Amino acid sequence: MEGLQQGSRVAFVFLNIDIVHSSGLLGSGVERFQLFNDFGDYIDGKISGHKGHKVNWGKDGGIFLFGGRDTKENNMYHDAVLSAVDMLEGLNGFNMRRAHPEEDIKVRIAIHSGEAIYHDDLTRIESEELTILAKNERKIGLENVVVITGKVFNQLSIRSKIKSVFHNTNRKFEDLSLYSYPKFEPFELSYKYRDVYREQGFHDFMESVINDVDIESIDIIAHTGAVTVERFFSEIDKNKNIEASKRFKDEVSIRILLRDPEFENEDRSTSINRISRKIDNDYKGRRGYKVKKNFYHCMPVFNSVICNRGSDSEKDVPRKGSRLGFLSFYHFPNEAGKSKAHESAFIIDERKMGDNEFIDVYDSWFEHFWGKSDDIHTIIFDFDDTIADSHDIQIDAWVETVLNAYKRHNLELDDFNQEFIDSLGHPGSLNRNRTRNEIARIFFEEQRSEHIFIRIFSIKDEKKKVAIFNERRRLRMGKMSDNKPDSFTGAVDVLDHLSRDYNIAVISDTYEEVINNFFDEEKLRDEERLRSKFTYIMGSEKSVFDALDLDRIPGKGALLRKIVNIIGVPRKRLVYVGDSKYDYQACREVGIDFIEARLFPELLRRYTGKYTFLDSEPFEKHPYFTEWVDFVSALLEVKKSKSQSYR
Repeated sequence: MEGLQQGSRVAFVFLNIDIVHSSGLLGSGVERFQLFNDFGDYIDGKISGHKGHKVNWGKDGGIFLFGGRDTKENNMYHDAVLSAVDMLEGLNGFNMRRAHPEEDIKVRIAIHSGEAIYHDDLTRIESEELTILAKNERKIGLENVVVITGKVFNQLSIRSKIKSVFHNTNRKFEDLSLYSYPKFEPFELSYKYRDVYREQGFHDFMESVINDVDIESIDIIAHTGAVTVERFFSEIDKNKNIEASKRFKDEVSIRILLRDPEFENEDRSTSINRISRKIDNDYKGRRGYKVKKNFYHCMPVFNSVICNRGSDSEKDVPRKGSRLGFLSFYHFPNEAGKSKAHESAFIIDERKMGDNEFIDVYDSWFEHFWGKSDDIHTIIFDFDDTIADSHDIQIDAWVETVLNAYKRHNLELDDFNQEFIDSLGHPGSLNRNRTRNEIARIFFEEQRSEHIFIRIFSIKDEKKKVAIFNERRRLRMGKMSDNKPDSFTGAVDVLDHLSRDYNIAVISDTYEEVINNFFDEEKLRDEERLRSKFTYIMGSEKSVFDALDLDRIPGKGALLRKIVNIIGVPRKRLVYVGDSKYDYQACREVGIDFIEARLFPELLRRYTGKYTFLDSEPFEKHPYFTEWVDFVSALLEVKKSKSQSYR
């Protein structure tokens, strides 16, 4: 920026823009790549047209600044705000040109101002205000709204029309008022409170469930199950619902979470065991419902029935408003240790509420019981290459799949990616060592199995594609069962220590049975199993794909959002620990603090030239650890950041 001296302290206006739910956008990987490039060009045009400068840009958003010697100070606020309004107003036109016009790109735009220590390389500009904006854009921004802080609003000329179109949102950030264009209308939750034990409340909800043919799966969170579970099935089994009952048995999968009887008194333990047997022998065995049950051993915030709708059959896209839920306050111990009953129930329909408001309901309930707090309550861990040192097993499964695929599945030369052939030669005579080296490079570059598959194969035959993808998955799980990977040094002791102060959980694409066996074999000093320390262990099912669309396998964000709903802990009280860029992107999408596990940086650098799985060092710095002994230090960084952030 002409006229500015490196190291000087300068006033700037900072603009942050972010695509909402970017990982869930439709289209193939190539289509999404082109979309992000086109959107970046669109934003660059709007920014440069108003004398702005790019600080950084990722695939789905970035940060820009306004100001400098060539800009009058009172004009840089006007330029920044006008550029934001300009890009928001032009968004409809951009969406109309998309390959998937039925799905609009939505953005959050937030503007803040403050001093910065200037650097010619704008990515190295140092500014506390810029860091605050980058870390808290979700707390400041709103969907398809331009939000400016009071520092920016107060600098707009009172004679400028741009100031008159911004309205006070009645929200605050760091004691600063927030203003919006267009006018922000707080969402009025459409809800009704009911007594959970009155027939009418649950009956009304079940009427909606039974008549909704788009419901594909149902999660039931209960305590003993005597109310929620039994009444759920009794409603479906009523004579007037015979057709619905048949549809549920054929089409709807049901997962039930019950309180672990080991952690209950004798009466409740007896009740839980009775319901557990009834689920296995009656609901699943005799009546034929597709039921899976599991147990948790932390006190729930609520009990609930959460129904997940499927896709729009005409458009084959996720239906907007995919959940219908009945949630209720629960028997919960008060400070004196006595039971206090909260008997209000809450019926919600996400078609009226949307994703964020649904999670906000959970947030408000959690605060009802524990009070307002940003203290960390639950730490969620990825499994592979975060706790378990499993990358060698995963790579070996790919190598064996590739070496066998050509002959076993009668593949042709054009069933392989041309770049893969150019690197290794004819797939019928591959050298194992060279193949492993190439697959390791692809594995570390891509991380997700569907992306690795595309880098190796270009199979058109759907049956062969499904067979090979499933074969690789079975090989991987078999190898992990037969040759248990080691845990990273220090991981077991740290997890044991953390479990005394936090709920700890695991979510993974690895089979749940494999994860459980892994933790069962990890013994603590007192011979107690590590598995007992986890509040939740959520792995994948053993079922394999009957059909495979590699571009539409659910991402980590969708899984993480579902886990947040099941756990019922506010996002601001969760921390996620993972190793991949998809873990990081999912946390940004859902709004959870992220700690990166960089546990084999030298190996990663050998294959990719980087020390991290992330595409590049994000401007929003996040804590990371390279050895488990340093994890607590990374956690303290998160806690320190929370104490300085949004109030």
